Amino acid sequence: MSEATISVSTVYPDLAANPDFATDFPDLPINHPIVRPHADVVLAPHTVKESGSVTIADGAEEDDEVAIPFGDIATECTAFVLRNRSRQDLTVSINGTANAFTMPSGAVLAYAAPTGSATDPITAISLVVTATQVGDGPVEYLLFGDPA
Repeated sequence: MSEATISVSTVYPDLAANPDFATDFPDLPINHPIVRPHADVVLAPHTVKESGSVTIADGAEEDDEVAIPFGDIATECTAFVLRNRSRQDLTVSINGTANAFTMPSGAVLAYAAPTGSATDPITAISLVVTATQVGDGPVEYLLFGDPA
């Protein structure tokens, strides 16, 4: 089995989030347009940064929901990174969408937009437990938002 490598690093200039994604897909032909390692930078406008960790508590049961705290982000999240260290798959819900998709244990989910959304801004992210949690399990987050 081959593995695709995706690395995420984030830089914190005053008004731009720079999620930097480098990809490497060793099984694709050398002339394939996405094969060789490269970086795409998306400047996500923001005035507020929030970061921390939420805990999937020991004993949390299937369908329990844990919200990612948006803190001072009241209008829109323009970029985020989530890292699931809970030791179980979690369902990620964006803006209350039921069963949006599953984030496996150990996965990193990153999103960045160069402008705010006029029609469907990200205003909430929550995680839904898929099985009874054994031991506390952290999920780390980094959010950027509230463009004018």
